[in-house]
Amino acid sequence: MAHTYTRTVTVVPADDGYTWSNPATGWIVITQVGSSDTWNIEVLDNATSQSRSATLTVNHTDGSTTNSITVNQAAGASGGVTPTPTPSSSTPGPTPTPTPSSSTAADSINVTFNNSSLQAFFLDDDNDGKGGAPGSASLTYNYEYSGNSSGALPTIVQKDSLINVTFVHGSVISGTTHGQMTIDSLDAGGCQPNGLSLSPDLIIAHPDNSNATRTLQGTLMQAFACIDFSVWENTSAGAVCAEVGSSSDSYSSADTVWQNGTILYVGHNGSSTLATEGRYFVDVAFPNVIWFNRTGGLGLELSTSQCSDFSSSS
Repeated sequence: MAHTYTRTVTVVPADDGYTWSNPATGWIVITQVGSSDTWNIEVLDNATSQSRSATLTVNHTDGSTTNSITVNQAAGASGGVTPTPTPSSSTPGPTPTPTPSSSTAADSINVTFNNSSLQAFFLDDDNDGKGGAPGSASLTYNYEYSGNSSGALPTIVQKDSLINVTFVHGSVISGTTHGQMTIDSLDAGGCQPNGLSLSPDLIIAHPDNSNATRTLQGTLMQAFACIDFSVWENTSAGAVCAEVGSSSDSYSSADTVWQNGTILYVGHNGSSTLATEGRYFVDVAFPNVIWFNRTGGLGLELSTSQCSDFSSSS
């Protein structure tokens, strides 16, 4: 009568994929036990007058590693079945899914920086308050493939609208395709600059297998994009009037900003420090008025035409 034998496939890493090859489907049936790596091998009765033999093979995802079981069955009898496992040398492959699948299970894609696998990237538009060009990240991508083609560029599944992603093919070494991946910021900046978590995440895919993807989380530090003005400040309207037209006690255009037309910020390259309360200010871009920084915001005080009311000794 038919006999059922149980065998367990062990791979390293545990989530590596593999497939069964069964050349004797007419008299050997292989079924998986649930979703585990345990398999039932059922050998049906031999009703012929000839002995028979078949080799069952487990093919790993690297395309070269195999393990095999040889099944010998005597002629016209059911008791002579001898499954003999004969494992070959084994080096595990790189891809997930421990259930039988097509050869595309070998397809994988990865992103690296300094030879380390990458899960996140950072774009610094602000450049530590110094300004400059939009932030950029230069990374390396590589992918394994199971088909005959290689060298194609990865595809973009999704990305944030604030970034642009480009790929440049590099080389194919030992069956692995390598290339350059560049992520550039498209953000216009902020006032004051903020650190943004890019959403949705960046997802790229294998060029020949859309099921093989890599997800990267991104963060972007905005550039300083406030509208800057030069100002003079002093402790009295008369003192400010004395400074109009001079360069004493003034801030450069990169150091001050009217924000929302109300609050004056001073400090190096847009740092968010409120202008000193109880002081008078003249905005050089609009020098016809003098502002007084009261508690809660700037208030219009007088026009610079009234500066003639103050003596130079004020």
